[in-house]
Amino acid sequence: MGFWGTLIVCRESVPLPQVPEVRALDQDVRRWAGSWRTGWQGWRIHGETPGDLPETLGGAGLVPMLSAEVMASDAAYVTGFGPAGERWAAWLQFEVALGHYVPPPAPFDDEGEFIEADIDDPEAFPDYHRQLAETRQRLLTHTPGDRQAAEAAVAWARDCRLASPSTEAVHAVLTGREVFVEALVDDLVRLVGLVDGG
Repeated sequence: MGFWGTLIVCRESVPLPQVPEVRALDQDVRRWAGSWRTGWQGWRIHGETPGDLPETLGGAGLVPMLSAEVMASDAAYVTGFGPAGERWAAWLQFEVALGHYVPPPAPFDDEGEFIEADIDDPEAFPDYHRQLAETRQRLLTHTPGDRQAAEAAVAWARDCRLASPSTEAVHAVLTGREVFVEALVDDLVRLVGLVDGG
């Protein structure tokens, strides 16, 4: 089973485990090893965290900040908060994330017999495909992604006085595919200049 938890890179003003909102989680918080840019720190919070944790930390003044809520190393929801609290977000491996929100149905009938049916066939599993479509629409309404997210990430890096990556390079990471989604998160933090020499 992959990593469940939240990766956070933020300013070094206060060690993340000392932030009251993080202490209140009562979860395992460890340094995220890396050659972080001077003045920045990286942390790994192990275990599922509240979905609004990035917003809570941003509201508590822990900005600028980049977080990635990781689902079993399969997918991640990335949020960036700028110096003035402005926010952008993007999914990494969104279609895989959908499987965590709407698990595919077991291919068995009411008697436990195996069904010779294609799970990708909407006619064979209409309820599953309806729920999948509704969830996809709901999640993408709040986080459209694609080039819009890449442009927002580039603007965020500029506002944080980090790197100036191209929109195309960021877009390639946001739409990339890896066995472990943390590899894409690593690529993103390097690209926006959060790692020395990145």
